[in-house]
Amino acid sequence: NHIAIVHIDGNKIGKKIENCETIEELKELSETLKKSVKDSFLKIMKCIDKNKSDIFNDNNKQKTLPIIPIVLGGDDITFVCNSIYGIKFSEIFIKNFEKTKFKDEKFTACAGISITKTTYPFYQSYKIAEELCKNAKHQRETDNEETSYFDFHIFYSGIVGSLSYIRNNFYTSNLGEMYLR
Repeated sequence: NHIAIVHIDGNKIGKKIENCETIEELKELSETLKKSVKDSFLKIMKCIDKNKSDIFNDNNKQKTLPIIPIVLGGDDITFVCNSIYGIKFSEIFIKNFEKTKFKDEKFTACAGISITKTTYPFYQSYKIAEELCKNAKHQRETDNEETSYFDFHIFYSGIVGSLSYIRNNFYTSNLGEMYLR
Protein backbone atom coordinates (compact mmCIF):
# COMPACT_ATOMS: atom_id res chain seq x y z
CA ASN A 1 0.00 0.00 0.00
CA HIS A 2 3.03 2.30 -0.22
CA ILE A 3 4.81 3.92 -3.14
CA ALA A 4 8.12 5.72 -3.45
CA ILE A 5 8.37 8.96 -5.35
CA VAL A 6 12.00 9.49 -6.29
CA HIS A 7 13.45 12.79 -7.46
CA ILE A 8 17.08 12.77 -8.63
CA ASP A 9 19.01 15.86 -9.67
CA GLY A 10 22.54 15.98 -11.10
CA ASN A 11 25.12 17.88 -9.09
CA LYS A 12 26.75 20.99 -10.55
CA ILE A 13 25.54 20.32 -14.09
CA GLY A 14 24.84 24.05 -14.48
CA LYS A 15 28.48 24.73 -13.59
CA LYS A 16 29.60 22.23 -16.24
CA ILE A 17 27.40 24.05 -18.78
CA GLU A 18 28.90 27.42 -17.81
CA ASN A 19 32.41 26.00 -18.25
CA CYS A 20 31.74 24.92 -21.83
CA GLU A 21 33.76 27.20 -24.09
CA THR A 22 32.27 26.25 -27.46
CA ILE A 23 28.95 25.14 -28.90
CA GLU A 24 30.55 21.79 -29.75
CA GLU A 25 31.57 21.30 -26.12
CA LEU A 26 28.06 22.19 -24.96
CA LYS A 27 26.58 19.75 -27.46
CA GLU A 28 28.98 17.02 -26.29
CA LEU A 29 28.01 17.63 -22.65
CA SER A 30 24.33 17.56 -23.56
CA GLU A 31 24.68 14.28 -25.47
CA THR A 32 26.80 12.74 -22.68
CA LEU A 33 24.23 13.72 -20.07
CA LYS A 34 21.33 12.45 -22.18
CA LYS A 35 23.06 9.10 -22.75
CA SER A 36 24.01 8.76 -19.09
CA VAL A 37 20.43 9.37 -17.89
CA LYS A 38 19.06 6.91 -20.45
CA ASP A 39 21.68 4.24 -19.65
CA SER A 40 21.19 4.69 -15.89
CA PHE A 41 17.43 4.27 -16.17
CA LEU A 42 17.89 1.25 -18.46
CA LYS A 43 20.13 -0.26 -15.77
CA ILE A 44 17.12 -0.18 -13.42
CA MET A 45 14.99 -1.83 -16.09
CA LYS A 46 17.60 -4.55 -16.58
CA CYS A 47 17.57 -5.16 -12.83
CA ILE A 48 13.79 -5.57 -12.97
CA ASP A 49 14.07 -7.92 -15.96
CA LYS A 50 16.72 -10.00 -14.20
CA ASN A 51 14.39 -10.48 -11.22
CA LYS A 52 11.25 -11.39 -13.14
CA SER A 53 9.91 -13.30 -10.16
CA ASP A 54 9.21 -9.91 -8.60
CA ILE A 55 7.01 -8.79 -11.49
CA PHE A 56 5.32 -12.04 -12.51
CA ASN A 57 2.97 -14.10 -10.39
CA ASP A 58 2.85 -17.90 -10.18
CA ASN A 59 0.69 -18.24 -13.30
CA ASN A 60 3.27 -16.22 -15.25
CA LYS A 61 0.67 -13.53 -15.85
CA GLN A 62 2.23 -10.11 -16.00
CA LYS A 63 1.70 -7.83 -13.04
CA THR A 64 2.16 -4.10 -13.10
CA LEU A 65 5.72 -2.98 -13.84
CA PRO A 66 7.10 -1.70 -10.51
CA ILE A 67 8.30 1.65 -11.90
CA ILE A 68 6.75 4.57 -13.77
CA PRO A 69 9.05 7.25 -15.20
CA ILE A 70 7.63 10.76 -14.81
CA VAL A 71 10.58 12.95 -15.89
CA LEU A 72 13.72 11.76 -17.68
CA GLY A 73 15.17 14.97 -19.03
CA GLY A 74 18.38 16.86 -18.60
CA ASP A 75 19.76 16.12 -15.17
CA ASP A 76 16.31 15.83 -13.54
CA ILE A 77 14.82 12.40 -13.07
CA THR A 78 11.57 11.58 -11.32
CA PHE A 79 9.91 8.21 -11.11
CA VAL A 80 7.34 6.39 -9.01
CA CYS A 81 7.84 2.82 -7.93
CA ASN A 82 6.78 0.28 -5.38
CA SER A 83 8.03 1.46 -1.99
CA ILE A 84 10.29 -1.54 -1.45
CA TYR A 85 12.32 -0.56 -4.54
CA GLY A 86 12.68 3.20 -4.00
CA ILE A 87 16.08 3.24 -2.32
CA LYS A 88 17.48 0.35 -4.38
CA PHE A 89 16.42 1.86 -7.73
CA SER A 90 17.91 5.21 -6.67
CA GLU A 91 21.17 3.50 -5.79
CA ILE A 92 21.28 1.62 -9.12
CA PHE A 93 20.59 4.83 -11.07
CA ILE A 94 23.15 6.94 -9.21
CA LYS A 95 25.93 4.32 -9.27
CA ASN A 96 25.54 3.97 -13.03
CA PHE A 97 25.27 7.78 -13.47
CA GLU A 98 28.57 8.18 -11.59
CA LYS A 99 30.35 6.06 -14.21
CA THR A 100 29.96 8.92 -16.70
CA LYS A 101 32.75 11.44 -17.08
CA PHE A 102 32.97 14.74 -18.89
CA LYS A 103 36.37 16.44 -19.08
CA ASP A 104 37.72 13.93 -16.55
CA GLU A 105 35.05 14.86 -13.98
CA LYS A 106 32.53 12.21 -13.04
CA PHE A 107 28.85 12.98 -12.85
CA THR A 108 27.22 12.81 -9.42
CA ALA A 109 23.65 13.28 -8.29
CA CYS A 110 21.51 13.63 -5.21
CA ALA A 111 18.16 11.96 -4.65
CA GLY A 112 15.11 12.48 -2.49
CA ILE A 113 12.87 9.49 -1.82
CA SER A 114 9.42 10.08 -0.38
CA ILE A 115 7.74 6.85 0.71
CA THR A 116 4.02 7.27 1.31
CA LYS A 117 0.74 5.41 1.27
CA THR A 118 -0.90 5.24 -2.15
CA THR A 119 -3.72 7.42 -0.78
CA TYR A 120 -1.36 10.25 0.25
CA PRO A 121 -1.68 13.32 -2.02
CA PHE A 122 0.75 12.81 -4.92
CA TYR A 123 1.66 16.48 -5.24
CA GLN A 124 2.53 16.70 -1.54
CA SER A 125 4.67 13.56 -1.75
CA TYR A 126 6.45 14.90 -4.84
CA LYS A 127 7.18 18.21 -3.08
CA ILE A 128 8.63 16.24 -0.16
CA ALA A 129 10.83 14.25 -2.58
CA GLU A 130 12.16 17.54 -3.98
CA GLU A 131 12.85 18.83 -0.45
CA LEU A 132 14.62 15.59 0.41
CA CYS A 133 16.79 16.00 -2.68
CA LYS A 134 17.62 19.57 -1.60
CA ASN A 135 18.53 18.25 1.88
CA ALA A 136 20.88 15.73 0.30
CA LYS A 137 22.49 18.48 -1.82
CA HIS A 138 22.85 20.72 1.25
CA GLN A 139 24.49 17.91 3.24
CA ARG A 140 26.83 17.23 0.32
CA GLU A 141 27.91 20.88 0.32
CA THR A 142 28.23 20.92 4.12
CA ASP A 143 30.46 17.84 4.01
CA ASN A 144 32.38 19.39 1.07
CA GLU A 145 32.15 16.10 -0.79
CA GLU A 146 32.27 15.46 -4.51
CA THR A 147 30.01 12.42 -4.36
CA SER A 148 26.34 11.52 -4.46
CA TYR A 149 23.92 11.67 -1.54
CA PHE A 150 20.29 10.80 -0.91
CA ASP A 151 17.74 11.48 1.79
CA PHE A 152 14.48 9.64 2.37
CA HIS A 153 11.42 9.84 4.55
CA ILE A 154 8.78 7.20 5.24
CA PHE A 155 5.29 8.44 6.03
CA TYR A 156 3.27 6.16 8.27
CA SER A 157 0.42 8.59 8.78
CA GLY A 158 -1.43 11.35 6.97
CA ILE A 159 0.72 14.19 8.33
CA VAL A 160 0.77 16.99 5.76
CA GLY A 161 3.17 19.92 5.56
CA SER A 162 6.68 20.74 4.45
CA LEU A 163 9.46 18.32 5.28
CA SER A 164 11.02 20.75 7.77
CA TYR A 165 7.62 21.20 9.49
CA ILE A 166 7.11 17.45 9.74
CA ARG A 167 10.62 16.71 11.00
CA ASN A 168 10.71 19.64 13.43
CA ASN A 169 7.28 18.90 14.93
CA PHE A 170 7.09 15.13 14.83
CA TYR A 171 10.66 13.84 14.71
CA THR A 172 12.41 15.77 17.46
CA SER A 173 12.51 15.37 21.20
CA ASN A 174 14.42 16.83 24.12
CA LEU A 175 17.26 14.54 23.11
CA GLY A 176 17.41 16.02 19.60
CA GLU A 177 16.57 14.65 16.18
CA MET A 178 14.93 11.24 16.00
CA TYR A 179 16.13 10.64 12.45
CA LEU A 180 19.56 10.16 10.98
CA ARG A 181 20.32 10.27 7.29
